[in-house]
Amino acid sequence: MVQSAAQGEISITHKLLGHSKTFALDELSGGVALYQAYTYLKENKLKSVIAGGVESVHFQPVYEYINHICQSNDKTYVPVDAACFIKLENDSEEDQVELSAMGMGASFEAALSFCLPLHELDYCIMPVRSGHYPSDLLSQDVNSLKRMTKKDIVFDSPQQQAGNVVSASFPLAVAFASQLIKNMRQILVVGKSYTNMYICALLKKQKKEK
Repeated sequence: MVQSAAQGEISITHKLLGHSKTFALDELSGGVALYQAYTYLKENKLKSVIAGGVESVHFQPVYEYINHICQSNDKTYVPVDAACFIKLENDSEEDQVELSAMGMGASFEAALSFCLPLHELDYCIMPVRSGHYPSDLLSQDVNSLKRMTKKDIVFDSPQQQAGNVVSASFPLAVAFASQLIKNMRQILVVGKSYTNMYICALLKKQKKEK
């Protein structure tokens, strides 16, 4: 969801070689980019990749669309400038956080099925203050996760500290999770698009080999 090809500008500026691509799926734009990066790494097509999301709310059609969605949910949209990029690598000795699983689907359960089991889940980041996530559907998804894990999980939305983020929302949530995981075992990040697509990402501490 960008006015220009941000990944191309970044590649040129920093002289990065290799494959580059821009994804557009409203609030899951950055999430789809991370999901593609994760898939490429798992398939050993890449050894290292940078993925994330960039806001481009000054692009008038984008602004008008987001504003329309917010107004339909009795919310006011205030555009912000934000970006978040995450570097993913295979077999990095420096990593202390592992993106252990990711899933995408047309329902919360479908996306979550790729991240099971969740025996050590402590914390879940969801877009709880997002205008396109109806409260009844949010409650349904939260209760579904509680029933599945049978645990008292903490639910939060720290990515909203950056303001009304859209394209960068999911990468920001993953970035927050990578910091919070230091005091936890597993963190689940959930993202949802306006078109009801879901992406789930499971982070856990990387066990250091002795």
